[in-house]
Amino acid sequence: MGYFVFRFDVKRLFSVDDDDESRSRSRRRRPREVLPLSPSHVACFRRPLSFPMDLAASPGGDKIVAATTDGHIMVYDATRSQYTYDHDLRCWKPWTILLALSSSRRRDDDMSMLPLPVPPRLLFGDGDEVEVTSYFVAGGRVWLSVWCRCDGVKGTYSLDMAAPTKLGWRREGSWVLPLVGRAVYAPDLGLLFGFKRRQQALRAIDIKARPRPVIRQEWTKALLPSKDEGYSPKQDYLPFGGLAYLGGGRLCISWSSAYGDERMILALTAVEVTMTNKESTSNGGPPPPQPPELLLRKRRSRCYRLPPNSQKATVLPVL
Repeated sequence: MGYFVFRFDVKRLFSVDDDDESRSRSRRRRPREVLPLSPSHVACFRRPLSFPMDLAASPGGDKIVAATTDGHIMVYDATRSQYTYDHDLRCWKPWTILLALSSSRRRDDDMSMLPLPVPPRLLFGDGDEVEVTSYFVAGGRVWLSVWCRCDGVKGTYSLDMAAPTKLGWRREGSWVLPLVGRAVYAPDLGLLFGFKRRQQALRAIDIKARPRPVIRQEWTKALLPSKDEGYSPKQDYLPFGGLAYLGGGRLCISWSSAYGDERMILALTAVEVTMTNKESTSNGGPPPPQPPELLLRKRRSRCYRLPPNSQKATVLPVL
């Protein structure tokens, strides 16, 4: 049991092909087939027993890290093609969360375990009582939204990783982000992107809004791969797998689901988000400021057949 890591070049998924003639040719083309994955994987992380595992890639893609709830950490160095296993956690964890932080002071061969301050009281408890509903990193600050099932208490906390032990956890509010799982922050757009719980809806969140973050936009259509892109399911639902932000408003969405022969498939969908200024009118005086309108355009999708006995797949951003 474990994870295989494959490398994809998604540049072709973002190629512009929107003129009428191209769309007409696309309708006449035969549907694309589900492609097999490359026979050679970048890395392989074997999972001890059935402990859950989380993965993350360094911003430059030179290192891939895997952590399990029983305290094991595995690091694959892509530049040296070697694994290390000597950075074990001190004790068993109810769940693991890995987030990649970029730092101009970090050398490529640097990796160390840093102690963190005592977590918020809401995070105490076993894994069946406390749920980290969503999380992300922005500007060197880690954000966690937490929900306690036993009493319904909610809260969102953040930690500045530049001085975590000195500054400690900061309570952002008694609310949780309206997202599920790992979200991604787009610094050039100033927005947080993630998926809505139990629905195929991509959301853009303004985390700087007060008193709490607000949903700027929600998209539910044109996200799934079409039949012309190799996907013809029996059901119209694909479980959300992961989200990667590639800069310039470009997002790569991953989905995974069982296909016709019961083999799992991985679908990669490229979308691009742009901002346009709204026109506003007023009776005399300057018009009130209006937030830019967000437009989402789906570029392309491709579907890949996963190895036998695969259960799920996700995408990790590497810039």
